[in-house]
Amino acid sequence: MDMQTFLFGPYPLRLEIWDNIFFYDAAGAVILGIILVALLFLKTMNPVSRKLVRRFRNLCLTYGLIGLLWTVFRYEGAAYLEWRFWSVVLALVATIWLIKLVIYWVRDYSKEIAGFHNQQTKQKYLK
Repeated sequence: MDMQTFLFGPYPLRLEIWDNIFFYDAAGAVILGIILVALLFLKTMNPVSRKLVRRFRNLCLTYGLIGLLWTVFRYEGAAYLEWRFWSVVLALVATIWLIKLVIYWVRDYSKEIAGFHNQQTKQKYLK
């Protein structure tokens, strides 16, 4: 199968292995997003950590829900919307988004948490 046929079809009526892999990946992202929503709701955390968890939650839910929507389009055979090209684009965008989140987590998160703790210490002595 050449790359153009893989990305733009025509596809058989049943879902193939690549479609199933993408479906399970998107479903897993939605489940992880729901777990992060529950974590934000049930656990108290400082604003900096909450911001980081929110960013991961947004990534998981956006990628997962759009991925599941694409799987429905692929299953139904919707013209132009069933192309695997869209799943590849979505995966690339999500990967770039994830890389930016990891860079923030590695480089800036510790600085922001230290600033938050310094601010808390100042507030404690000002009261």
